[in-house]
Amino acid sequence: MKWFKQIFTNRIVQHVGFWILFLWPCTHSLISAYGTQATWSVTGIVVITLSVCYFNLYFLIPRFLLQEKILTYIILVVLLTLVYSGLWVCSYMLNLRYVFHSSREVDIAGMYFGDLFDQATTIAITTGLKLSKVWFRQQQRNKELMLQTLYSEIRLLKSQINPHFLFNTLNNLYAFTLKKSDKAPETVLKLSYIMEYMIYESNEPEVPLEKEIRYLQDYIDLERLRQTEKSEILFEVIGHVNGQKIAPLLLLPFVENAFKHGIHMMADNAFVSIKISVNNEMLDFEIENHKPLYNHKKTTGHNGGFGIKNVTSRLALTYPQRYDLDIQNEEGLYKVKLKLEL
Repeated sequence: MKWFKQIFTNRIVQHVGFWILFLWPCTHSLISAYGTQATWSVTGIVVITLSVCYFNLYFLIPRFLLQEKILTYIILVVLLTLVYSGLWVCSYMLNLRYVFHSSREVDIAGMYFGDLFDQATTIAITTGLKLSKVWFRQQQRNKELMLQTLYSEIRLLKSQINPHFLFNTLNNLYAFTLKKSDKAPETVLKLSYIMEYMIYESNEPEVPLEKEIRYLQDYIDLERLRQTEKSEILFEVIGHVNGQKIAPLLLLPFVENAFKHGIHMMADNAFVSIKISVNNEMLDFEIENHKPLYNHKKTTGHNGGFGIKNVTSRLALTYPQRYDLDIQNEEGLYKVKLKLEL
């Protein structure tokens, strides 16, 4: 089957097959009516048709139509159609006189204008197929570019998170070991899972939602270690998480932003609330955090830094028409509401 697929997808085989099917009715009728005498007629039809059509496909379309020189292309393709019809009429008259040795009178003008529609149809069909192929290839390139962009953004996001988060967590772990705290083993386990998830499991286009939520839970638990008793951190998951998938590290920038630009910068009244609601294939993600009043102008707008811009572009690429993102940057308070169709 592999060799059959290779033959079927070969460009030459595709072109030959198309022209056999396209020209068969005309050439078959000539051969059936006149036998071997029709050889020159059939040859003329094939040569003229292929020459004109491939001139359009590989010269006019790339040089003019695809370069958005539409008016020039229209003028040239109209002239090409007129020439195409003229060549058909000349071929017919030559074959009529010198191959079939017929002396009957022919209304050349009527034949010419009658053939214009047929030749215009031939050019239109082949042009349509060419443009369809160009469009399909462009869609494939766009898809590949989109995937490359997503993978690049994920790698960039990892590089942003790892250094400072890992440094702070290791500092906390060092302090726990000096105090021989019972929190040290739990911290090591959570950090181990986070590193495993980021290095290995988050390389896929989608990951199980339960793993993404567990990753956020461990991340938040490790962040709690850095906070004082005055800080209030809430994390709640509502609904049934069962087999749904999500783009990896998609929600993390919002959580990281809440700690980095909010709770870490406040001595008092530090507050972060994170809620995830899952209903079948719909996910509602809400997060809000207090932030210093002086930081309001700095983060005004639909972003809280590079990470938020990054995840916004990822949402547009990964979930087009399937998400609703609302960011409210108020005085002393930052809110994010994301509705996502998984």
